[in-house]
Amino acid sequence: MRFRQFRSLSVSYSTRADDPVSLMMAGRSAEAELLTERPADAGGALAWILLSNGALCQGHLETADRAARKAVRLAPELGEGWHALAEAELARNRPADALAAAVRAAERAPSFVRAHWVKLVCARVVGDTGRAAEAEAHLGHLGSTPDGAGSKGPDH
Repeated sequence: MRFRQFRSLSVSYSTRADDPVSLMMAGRSAEAELLTERPADAGGALAWILLSNGALCQGHLETADRAARKAVRLAPELGEGWHALAEAELARNRPADALAAAVRAAERAPSFVRAHWVKLVCARVVGDTGRAAEAEAHLGHLGSTPDGAGSKGPDH
């Protein structure tokens, strides 16, 4: 089970100096950013995904990008890592790179609605009507309507 890799989440949460996620959650983003410069084997892929998401929310785009890339290197089969990379690339205004990552995310995690939403957004931005149509169709299949009322939206 891949959730065993969450070293930083526990019932009694404590900040660890070697864990970028716990540092980010403790508000010590500068220290967490320094850890992203370590080799990719510094932590589990899911921890790097969490770090990427947290860094992105805080506007630390370089950190989000580095963490997502480490997650993808550690576990290229996880759609969530590719999704984190797509979100980071999109935030850095690189929609073509974001689309490439979003396509991989959607392929690896076909039921992950957010992967298809970011694929749709990126495809529309770069003008790739074929990929946009694929994403719309898949979102419809998952019960999430991209432009209509009653949408589950990207958070499901």
